[in-house]
Amino acid sequence: ATFNKTLLGGSRDIFKTVIPVDIENAVEGDLLFFKISRGQISHVGVYLGNGKFAHATTRAGVIISDLSEPYYQRTFYKAGKLQL
Repeated sequence: ATFNKTLLGGSRDIFKTVIPVDIENAVEGDLLFFKISRGQISHVGVYLGNGKFAHATTRAGVIISDLSEPYYQRTFYKAGKLQL
């Protein structure tokens, strides 16, 4: 509740509510969107800075990953700022 913002729906619904930004301009708290399933936005994470982001997985729970990992480089779509 750092930003006191409730996010409703899935990752595609959330993407519709953000202001897209280039990853080079992303700051802590921005959301990162990934196209993992069928070429559609299907995953979202929270940018932590320095290429790291937190996200939930079905197998390991919430983890921190790095955008430089080949899997995330391949599936990364866009960053977005929440409209506060």
